Amino acid sequence: MIVRLATAVIGASALSWAVWAGPAVDAVAQLIGPPQIDTPTVTVSLEAQRQSLEAHVQARTAFVQGDHAQAMTLWQQALRADPANAEAWEGLARAATNAGLHESAATAWHRRLQLVPTDMEAMGHVGEALAKRAPDVALPMLLAVRDHQFEGDDPVDGWRRDALLYSMLKRGGYDEAAAEVGESLYSAITTAAVQDPPSDAADARWRRLLHDMHEQGVSSAALSAAMVRGFKAQELAADLKAAPRARARATAARFHSAALAIAAGSGVSAANVERYLTQAADDDGLRLLPAFRDPMTLSEALWRSALMSLALDHPDIAEQLLERSLEIDRHNAAAANTLGWVLLERDGVTPRVQTLLTQALAAMPDDPAVLDSMGWMHLQLGDTDRAVELLTAARTKALEFAPNLREFGGQLEDPEILFHLAEALAAAGHAQEATELWTAGLAQLNGVAKKWRIADGGAEQRRSWGLQVVDPEALYTHRFGWLEWALRNRLSGS
Repeated sequence: MIVRLATAVIGASALSWAVWAGPAVDAVAQLIGPPQIDTPTVTVSLEAQRQSLEAHVQARTAFVQGDHAQAMTLWQQALRADPANAEAWEGLARAATNAGLHESAATAWHRRLQLVPTDMEAMGHVGEALAKRAPDVALPMLLAVRDHQFEGDDPVDGWRRDALLYSMLKRGGYDEAAAEVGESLYSAITTAAVQDPPSDAADARWRRLLHDMHEQGVSSAALSAAMVRGFKAQELAADLKAAPRARARATAARFHSAALAIAAGSGVSAANVERYLTQAADDDGLRLLPAFRDPMTLSEALWRSALMSLALDHPDIAEQLLERSLEIDRHNAAAANTLGWVLLERDGVTPRVQTLLTQALAAMPDDPAVLDSMGWMHLQLGDTDRAVELLTAARTKALEFAPNLREFGGQLEDPEILFHLAEALAAAGHAQEATELWTAGLAQLNGVAKKWRIADGGAEQRRSWGLQVVDPEALYTHRFGWLEWALRNRLSGS
């Protein structure tokens, strides 16, 4: 029978770790404390290893499905069977983090690191856990993540490790060290983005890297790389014909769109966004996702950038982009509607808001977003009959584009239009109809409808922005959280 001595493995790994982590081992054990699951000196049979692996696989499935509590239970079960199951310790650490159990997560990462001393992510997490309590111990541990190199180490792996280190240093309060890592990473990635020849494989690798860089907060490096890869693909397209040229243009549009999304999420100024868009334009105009075959004018591109800024919670920058869009093309009805809506929400009904929304409605009389804006404005003016008329039209037009979700049992309507129409009906004295629409609106934000909207939020980022720059659940909360609260309040009579 195959046996394994758990503590022997742990002890040997801890010794290896101590070679380059120094006295941090004792400090970690003292500060983090004992693990939730002890690691006694016992032999682990083949059957116990099998049971541990089986529980680990079940835990991973539960974790992917979002059931973090069940995942934690199963990983604990796996570790009771085999305390030296390093993958189970890692899984338990991730599940505990997602559940907000940061002390338990730190303990699990510590055990993972003892078993796999080359796991730089585990090293970083342990160092981060110690940052507030033992900064002199934690900083060398965190910096070791950067200094430790492996035979055959891919530069991309090193950049990802540095990005992880950067975010951990920032969270730990080591701003000076974080700035040094960030500047080094920016320089290395920008240089590599310039030197790496365009190809399908290279572009896919760069898109994954952009996501990782932005996710870890190294947005300047991600933005620089996205811009460079966009310009390289654009230059390549100029020298090609037919299908290869179309593919290169699609690649350029994807990277340029990703750069705009990163800029929007990072709060890059409107002036710098316009400067970039001007440089990214070719002879036909600007090519951005999702319709890269149809070049945009600068005014249209500024409007699209403003929509990104609004979605990523930078309304001030969005307003500046919209103002500039209309300076360039005062007939841009989409920009007029969006700016009118932004100002209406902030300032209420003003002569400027009325002018903008009237202009938008004249140019786009069948657009549901424009009808909704104008209806909401009329409701605030006290013209309930006109508000109901416009908002009813907005709902009808929006239904023409609404997806039909079988699991939901019908079409997924725009819940904001439903809310606005319900408010107008209530103001007009149609209480029962208003209640029905408030109820319908809330149903659009629960169950399978909510899951679909969250999933679509991630897909839409990839489809229209070229990169997922924000967690789909966070995007959903930003867009619909207030609305769900308002609907519940209405239905409860608050």
